[in-house]
Amino acid sequence: MSRSAVPGTRNTWLILLILFLDLMGFTIIFPLIPELLSQYLGSVRQVGVDQWALPLLDGLDSILPPERRNQEDLIVIVGGVLASIYSILMFIASPWWGRLSDRI
Repeated sequence: MSRSAVPGTRNTWLILLILFLDLMGFTIIFPLIPELLSQYLGSVRQVGVDQWALPLLDGLDSILPPERRNQEDLIVIVGGVLASIYSILMFIASPWWGRLSDRI
């Protein structure tokens, strides 16, 4: 029996290709995140649009040891918190989103 004659093999490869492309699209931005956060953190302190973020940034800065309280380490903490929040929210929303997509 040839490989293409196995039922579901083509569908499996198609799903794996879609999953691969999805993960590549999601992770391609990772090298840009530190620069984006650096620019955002600099603009938060200068422009009054996101003043609500200042107490959050100060709280995250207070987590760092005194000798590591600089812009680069704050960027690492903010990036880690954002990635964690994204993962937690996806964990919470995925069952609901899956049921909705099955229904519609």
